[in-house]
Amino acid sequence: MNDMTDKKEKELAQGLGSIVKGYAKRLAGEIAPRPDLVVEGEKEQTEGLRHIREAKQKTQERKAD
Repeated sequence: MNDMTDKKEKELAQGLGSIVKGYAKRLAGEIAPRPDLVVEGEKEQTEGLRHIREAKQKTQERKAD
């Protein structure tokens, strides 16, 4: 694998991990009831989606070249 593929896969894995972690925090916050955990979890999920979007964008840019 080349360096770009490794970075893309790392970014995708990081994004997916943030989404799962954020979902778990949000769920725990809803059960607990802890609004701070709900908000923190939502932020992590958003960050994870951003990582995935960036990785996809980089892939599309590479295909255009």
